[in-house]
Amino acid sequence: MFKVKNNLCPSYISDLFQKPLLRNYNLRNADFAIPRFRNTKYGKHSVSYLGPVIWSKLSANTRSIETLNQ
Repeated sequence: MFKVKNNLCPSYISDLFQKPLLRNYNLRNADFAIPRFRNTKYGKHSVSYLGPVIWSKLSANTRSIETLNQ
C-alpha cells in the first residue's frame, strides 16, 4: 500500500485501489477508499478491500513514512 500511495508500483496494481473523494472536512484514514460489496462472502477477502483495511489499522507514524527504507 505504501507503493500504491507513492506511485511506485505499476498502474495495473494501483488501478485496483480507489482514492477517496475530496471533501470539505478531514477524515482520519483517508488514504484509500474502502469499497463496498454486494456479496460479502467473496468481496471482503479481495486485495482491493483488505489492502486499505489493513493499511488504515497501522499507526499514523507508520503510514506517514516517506521512504521504503524507513
